[in-house]
Amino acid sequence: MIEAHWLRREEPSANVVKARFPTAKALEKFGTIKNDKGEVIASVHFKKDGNRRKISIILPAPREEQPAKQSPRSPQELREQAANGLSETPVVVAGGRIVASQGFVVASDKRSCLLDANQIAELFRNHLEHVELFIEWEVSSE
Repeated sequence: MIEAHWLRREEPSANVVKARFPTAKALEKFGTIKNDKGEVIASVHFKKDGNRRKISIILPAPREEQPAKQSPRSPQELREQAANGLSETPVVVAGGRIVASQGFVVASDKRSCLLDANQIAELFRNHLEHVELFIEWEVSSE
């Protein structure tokens, strides 16, 4: 079940999406994205081990050459980049606490996080084939 609610329809748009999937395979299928050529550009993987859960997003490295490291940008430019991208997309864990992550900034309550565009860019600079973004959390009971 996927519910989407517009909070603001005019630019800058804002909405809330809530999703429940009947199985881990359904989540993985929904989260796997292919381009127009049928190539996977993002794949989602879910693992369950006792009371620990992990969702990973695997992103293949872009085929084009990576640009050289850019000089640091101003705080205003960094905020504009964040406002224009997905870096402010919150992810909330229901019924658990986040214990590990990569590519996300975790809130102090350990129940929500945001994509971290700077960390993701750094991961791409340091990995040749693909980057794994993930959130790992523990649930209190089965």
